[in-house]
Amino acid sequence: MTPGDNTLVYYAVDNAKPGDVIVVSGLGFTERAILGEMMVTLAIKRGLNGLVIHGAIRDKEEISKLDFPVYAVSSTSNSPLRNGPGTVNTPIAIGNRVIYPGDIVVGDQSGIVTFHPEDADDLYEASLKALEKENKQFEAINQDGSLDLSWLYEKIEADNYQIKEKFTK
Repeated sequence: MTPGDNTLVYYAVDNAKPGDVIVVSGLGFTERAILGEMMVTLAIKRGLNGLVIHGAIRDKEEISKLDFPVYAVSSTSNSPLRNGPGTVNTPIAIGNRVIYPGDIVVGDQSGIVTFHPEDADDLYEASLKALEKENKQFEAINQDGSLDLSWLYEKIEADNYQIKEKFTK
């Protein structure tokens, strides 16, 4: 995709199935918006579940009022281009992650994660264990201000970190 071009994003929104999440590699380009309020409204009317844009969007305030998940690198008032070329329904790279058509996309205020459907059960189990561990850590912190940081001091020693002055308590 040409940075800032949204020709095939319109195509993707027009041809996606209800429930789909469209993920666009805008190459992190932030000088021109990939989409705005109009395309988000169209995505809502088509029954899509979200848009992930590795680039900029516009109409940020209006989009925030639509109760529809849109993730983007930034926002700008500059309109998109329509010069092409691009591809649809192919693997794309965002950061150090390759996202494949059909991958599951989950997001919240902190960002998104993607994974292959066949990995869903294992990731679900692993996330429950991580959440349980984190909840116990928060419980300890809230109860008496403690947190097991033995791993930290082991790492500092094992990796030979240099600490010039120790803090005094």
